[in-house]
Amino acid sequence: SKTDGTEAFDLPPGTAAFTVSTNQVCQTQGTQNGLGGGTPTGGTYSGAGVTDDGNGTTFTFDPIAAGTGTITVTYTVNDACSGGVANKTDTIEVTDGNPVLVCQNATVTLDGSGNASINQGDVVANLQPSGTYTINQTGTFAPIDISTGATNLSLGDDSSSNVTLGFTFNFFGTDFTAVNVSSNGYLSFSASGLTEFTNDTLPDVAVPQNVIAVVWDDLNPTSGGTIRYKIVGTAPNRIMVIEYNGVSHYNNAATVTSQVQLYEGSNKIEIHSANVQSDGGTRTQGIENGDGTIAYTPTGRNNTDWTATNDYVSFIPVPGNLADNCGNTVTISLSDSTFTCRDIGDNLVTVTADDGNGGVSTCVATVTVVGPTSTFSAGTWDVAPNAGRKALFNDNYSTATSGDVTACSCEITSGNTVTVTAGNFLNIDGDITVNGSLIVDHQGSVVQVNPAASVTNNGTINVNLTTPNLASRDFMVMGSPMTAETRNGVFNSAFLVLNHTTENFVPNPAVAAAFPAAENFADDNYDNWNPYNGTINPGEGYIVRPQTGYGQPGGVFT
Repeated sequence: SKTDGTEAFDLPPGTAAFTVSTNQVCQTQGTQNGLGGGTPTGGTYSGAGVTDDGNGTTFTFDPIAAGTGTITVTYTVNDACSGGVANKTDTIEVTDGNPVLVCQNATVTLDGSGNASINQGDVVANLQPSGTYTINQTGTFAPIDISTGATNLSLGDDSSSNVTLGFTFNFFGTDFTAVNVSSNGYLSFSASGLTEFTNDTLPDVAVPQNVIAVVWDDLNPTSGGTIRYKIVGTAPNRIMVIEYNGVSHYNNAATVTSQVQLYEGSNKIEIHSANVQSDGGTRTQGIENGDGTIAYTPTGRNNTDWTATNDYVSFIPVPGNLADNCGNTVTISLSDSTFTCRDIGDNLVTVTADDGNGGVSTCVATVTVVGPTSTFSAGTWDVAPNAGRKALFNDNYSTATSGDVTACSCEITSGNTVTVTAGNFLNIDGDITVNGSLIVDHQGSVVQVNPAASVTNNGTINVNLTTPNLASRDFMVMGSPMTAETRNGVFNSAFLVLNHTTENFVPNPAVAAAFPAAENFADDNYDNWNPYNGTINPGEGYIVRPQTGYGQPGGVFT
């Protein structure tokens, strides 16, 4: 070693240090006692919301007084080693204690009974994945046509291609942005085992893993068929569609036509199989997690010899929950979760997250309720209407020949007439729009269930009534359910229509004296019923004399 011959009296480096014992506090947790972390002992703590305990070791922290954000705590201590005062700092992150809650909008379609429902997974965007699924085989076979604009994959026998999804897709709790498409009828989010042609019984720890087995079998696209993909829809509701179209089995004439749909946002997986033929061996359909320990497979399709035609299977993620908040489990509630025909359109749903310890957050999601349409055209329905569908009349319709109609709403298009005949009905829960003609025969019924629904008449509505056989001076009390109707429009050529003026009614004293026990309907001066020629009030009764005049013949009138 070398020296310059000059004596040095430098102090050794300081040993003071401070690492706060808690670096994140929620305001809803209240005052935190006994925090510390400074060395050597004997110092004092200071900072926003900090109260030194006077024992040289700990401090009390009030997150309300400190406020939200990053709070700096200082530990001041005499550093015996360095001989000076040391100020060491660390930080505490203070949050308001309310759960982080992010809403997303949703669209639901009414079922055949006119009902639809949502759960928290439909309207909360930041749920933690549960990593579990349910299998549904009751849905509708509905492959998406990607014959135009799809990208063909030139795969050889026992080969694969990596495809970018175009969005983030969560599978068994892990996010992915790309998937490997195997020529042997399966997808994998992992990079190993992509040439495997022998289908496994799921789950299996052997590769491949992270698998969506569409129709996993020994297939050979070089012998026939096409494997292609296309992204359809717009963010945030895109669908990655991957299709095996007429792909041949290896050394066999049997083919597979099946399509898998991966849904952005919901992370749902749907498999629509138009035609799965057997080559005499087995095949597998299902999904498997990343280590091959958990799988979901439809009954009878796990390494067995099965076939399918126009078949639907979906794997639906079970919604998870929000992350724990300040050490507390968060409960989610929805202001509305069930919808009917009356809710068609946009509905605002308030989502509330509560950690049970004072931490509460809310947000609002728009849930769009859709009612599919049944169209009557060229003398037939494309799909029979029901309580969950709109009935659209693009042709003349008579209930006498085509039957009663129950629907969510209805519309009669211009130039077409719907006739509701005697003993039949048009039962509509919601709105009725008439751009053509609606004729309701005597004893025919149009029922509008929802009192808040409306009738829009841009055409003609006729309700025909046939009276009983009336004598010369008989009358009827009748009304109309429609707004904006007139006396002549409703009661046609009736020679007299009387409207009751309630405020003019005073019981006739002579009648009361003569018949003291009777209900007295006689007016004192007979000015309570008056001839009427104005607008008809919906639901109000009017005295109508349909004869041509007093003393004129009676009969049956329409």
